[in-house]
Amino acid sequence: MPRYMTPRIVPLLAALFLLTLAGGAQASSPELHNIVQVAGQRGTEVEVRFYGRRLQDAPQVLFHTEGITAGPVEVVDNNQVKATLTIAADAALGEHQLRIVTSSGVSEMRSFHVTALPIVHEQDNNETDNNRFDAPQAVALDSTVLGRVTNEDVDYFVVDAKQGQRITAEVHAMRLGREMTDLYVAILNEARFELAACDDSSLLLQDPVASLVAPEDGRYIIMLRDSAYGGGDNCRYALHVGTFPRPSMVFPAGGQPGQTLSVRFIGDTAGDFEQQVTLPPDEDNGYGLYPQAEGVGAPSPHAFRVNALPNVTESPDVDNSHWRRLEDAPAAALPAAFNGIIDAENQHDWYKFEAKQGQVIDFTVYARSLRSPLDAVINIFKGDGSHLQGNDDQNGPDSKLRYTFPEDGVYYLRVRDHLGLGGPAYVYRVEATTIEPGLATYPSRNNRDNPQERQALAVPQGNRAAIILGVQRFDFGGLVELAFDAMPEGVALQTRGWLGGTDQAPVVIEADPEAPMGFVLVDVLGTRLRDNASPITGGFDYRVPLVTGNPNRTEYYYTTLERLPVAVTTRVPFRITAVEPAAPLVREGKMRLRITVERDEGYTQPIRLYMLWNPPGIGSTGRVDIPGDQTEGVFELNANGNAPIETWPIAVHGHAEATNGHAWVSTQLFDLTVEEPFVRGNIDMAACEQGQPVRMIVKLEHPRAWEGEAELKLLGLPAHASAEPVTITHGQEQAVFDITTTQETPVNQHRGVFCEVTLTVNGEPVVARATPNGTLRVDRPRPAEPAQAAAPAEQAPPAQQEEQLSRLEQLRRDAQRAREQGNE
Repeated sequence: MPRYMTPRIVPLLAALFLLTLAGGAQASSPELHNIVQVAGQRGTEVEVRFYGRRLQDAPQVLFHTEGITAGPVEVVDNNQVKATLTIAADAALGEHQLRIVTSSGVSEMRSFHVTALPIVHEQDNNETDNNRFDAPQAVALDSTVLGRVTNEDVDYFVVDAKQGQRITAEVHAMRLGREMTDLYVAILNEARFELAACDDSSLLLQDPVASLVAPEDGRYIIMLRDSAYGGGDNCRYALHVGTFPRPSMVFPAGGQPGQTLSVRFIGDTAGDFEQQVTLPPDEDNGYGLYPQAEGVGAPSPHAFRVNALPNVTESPDVDNSHWRRLEDAPAAALPAAFNGIIDAENQHDWYKFEAKQGQVIDFTVYARSLRSPLDAVINIFKGDGSHLQGNDDQNGPDSKLRYTFPEDGVYYLRVRDHLGLGGPAYVYRVEATTIEPGLATYPSRNNRDNPQERQALAVPQGNRAAIILGVQRFDFGGLVELAFDAMPEGVALQTRGWLGGTDQAPVVIEADPEAPMGFVLVDVLGTRLRDNASPITGGFDYRVPLVTGNPNRTEYYYTTLERLPVAVTTRVPFRITAVEPAAPLVREGKMRLRITVERDEGYTQPIRLYMLWNPPGIGSTGRVDIPGDQTEGVFELNANGNAPIETWPIAVHGHAEATNGHAWVSTQLFDLTVEEPFVRGNIDMAACEQGQPVRMIVKLEHPRAWEGEAELKLLGLPAHASAEPVTITHGQEQAVFDITTTQETPVNQHRGVFCEVTLTVNGEPVVARATPNGTLRVDRPRPAEPAQAAAPAEQAPPAQQEEQLSRLEQLRRDAQRAREQGNE
């Protein structure tokens, strides 16, 4: 079922691409903006129109879900197509995810909804409308009205009902996933008195629902409008009008797979009621439970958790308002799920359980995430009532804590509302579970403004395409291997999986030149790799925001995809290839990465390239543009001093104008190896006067073996100062630079002087910073001393070659000479 307004840490995922191209889910891919027919009834056929851009190119409708098939697509024009959808009689109610697939790509995901009720269309045209209270549109009970609310629009509908009959008006608007929509619904009598009204509902988010029991036979008017009298052409709705029940909560809020149990639906206008339900055979913590009464079911489900935990349910026969009143009650065994209702203000619910020394348990509250108004606070107590640990809002508005029990014994769990509130709908479920490692895979988002940009893989025939996939590890670390459970014919996968310490991995797929065009939906599987450890496997689980808004692009409605679309598209007139580096990139080093272009004859469009991702500690040029008359571009890569020593898989992707918009392609996946530097050193301080030469000494270390000669450059010198590079060899302990200054060299302590070394490995240069910053002090010349009579000439001793001393050694020598002269 769709999920919404449940805060969750989503790996947003680092790797934000520097994509400047506006529009489109995937450049030359089709763009799907709107579906006018937003819903259809089970067991019927319905014609649906799809609006967007670049839809003319042999389109198909791809559903992520079962139960709906699409007939041939008729192209109206480049921006509009239509198709007949056949909805199976047993199709799942609610949201079905779909895309448009063409020969040039895959569109964004949009949704179509299936209802059990017959469809009625709003009368809103030039000849008739439903905008007056005294001339409402007549509809039958138990039907779904499809319409839209334009600016300052108010829609009226009328139904006939008998005394004692339930009338419910439930709206799908924002949950259609189109745009931020805030509607208001009311049920009025013929005297225009509001009998029931709603703006927002906790169960249905911003979508309203109003329900009542008819007080007498007669006509009842349903009014629907924007809550602020706004609206627009894309403000579409599905208004379900009928006798169906509309409770606000279900209790308990979970059960075990395959179990048949009685649940109580709470908050229906006709009163609470019990319903026998049989749960699906497999675990499904996103299961939707539909309430039914008198043979009619509600249009929207209740979130219901289906997992292996046995239920521990509070009973009216047991007073659990304080731990002392549970001293004689049996203790529950963990793991378990504690189910209850804070049905009065300032109420505390207590549960008794047993735990073993060293046992680690996660206590996770499900309340707001199940649409309960409860703001839960949980606490753990010892058997004597002393407090151990508590939490409020660890998991968004729901609480969560992990506790390691110090000894065998009896313990207590307490649940309460943060503000001391309570009521019949304040349902909760606290799942106490052992630590079970797990993982999930997802595509990294490229563009916060368009979270569906490049979230599908479309590879041209004879070319390559790339995507960054993320992995979310739960309670484990280390290498994770990646695999696709399916692949289009003629397409090969290139991947290295996720390395330990990273949550992203580049993936490249390559299609044969003769690969047939088509698509598949792929589960992206991740498996933990560790010697002598049980495997941990997880699949694709991607949260797609459909409606966002203020503040800060808050996600108000999202859905979850469990498969990644992979498509083979028509060929494009260019291909890019990386010249794989033969030498490593060392810490504090830099590298030039060459990308070559193969162009079809006569193809001269410019090509824009981006790094698919930068591994930790690696920086790069933001983008590289290759003019239409050139076939090569160069990225400058660099590694900081803390870059992990690792061999990273990387790729470069890019786009250019093709037959149908911009086409994206990728290089092959190749390795970038980061290693320790070959040469390190430290610069001794040097000092001189303006216009005087000075020697700067660099003490060298060689942490790794290397061969041949290397060039050492002195960089960061002030203006009007220079030094020629010197040549060094492995094992050399120091290098000396002769620095030349002029009268214009600035007087200062110049602290930004450093050395860069270039040596050759595997025939390629390895360039790196070899030293931290050193200091060159430049002083003003000393004033000239008074002239003195010349001393008698004496035979000068033979000149001796001065030993090369650092500045510190020179100062020590001068001080020693001064002391010797003072003792004479």
